[in-house]
Amino acid sequence: MNTPLTIDVTGPLLKNAQSFAVTYTDDVSQPASEDGWNLVANPYPSTIDWDGPGWTKTNVADAVYMYDPTLDQYTSYIAGVGTNGGSNLIASSQAFFVQTTGASPVLSITEAAKNTADGLFIRSSSSSQDELIRLNLAGGIYRDETVIRFNTNATNNQDLAYDALKFNSFNTDVPSIASINDTLKYSINSLPFITNDLSIPLKVKVGISGNYSISLNSLTRFSSSSCLILHDLQTGIYTDLRVDSTYTFYI
Repeated sequence: MNTPLTIDVTGPLLKNAQSFAVTYTDDVSQPASEDGWNLVANPYPSTIDWDGPGWTKTNVADAVYMYDPTLDQYTSYIAGVGTNGGSNLIASSQAFFVQTTGASPVLSITEAAKNTADGLFIRSSSSSQDELIRLNLAGGIYRDETVIRFNTNATNNQDLAYDALKFNSFNTDVPSIASINDTLKYSINSLPFITNDLSIPLKVKVGISGNYSISLNSLTRFSSSSCLILHDLQTGIYTDLRVDSTYTFYI
């Protein structure tokens, strides 16, 4: 059970430009999605904005990930879209994961990235032009979320500026939902705008057998004439999410 805890931090405040000691190791025995993970933390005594000015990100993907102990789940955020409450605002001393993508990566920050807002990761936003499908998975006391985004600059492959990979909870009882594309699992999967019928695989994984539900949490900037069908490949059941926004199933 989480209980409030007050910590006194003393010593000189960090200010001016700061660099993060990020590294990159290419393990040829693993896929590229497993390489380059670094855990860093906000060094300033104030919130910082991941989307703000003052950052240098060389060979560093644009997604940022944090662990939310209340959900027992990871948040993700990239290019204006967050899952599980993921946000561009990172609180003072907050740890977060980034992924480096090549040799000699550089991640540094100046005070221009500071933000006066409260850096709790409970906010999410979206680009004014993106079309979004936000799906929630719920079962028992747990939940998870995935977002499918359609963006002019996105591709059908991994986009380091628009896609966020899927992190599963350390608690194996916590279920997960992810969008599958290019053999990778995404919490935020960005694709080009739809011009024809499109099938997007989803993967649900649970640690406890039981009843679960997938719900259409929001549908942003889609035409009212567009069709959105959820197909359960195990049971063969089709659900029109525009008519019934929640599909319940046993797994």
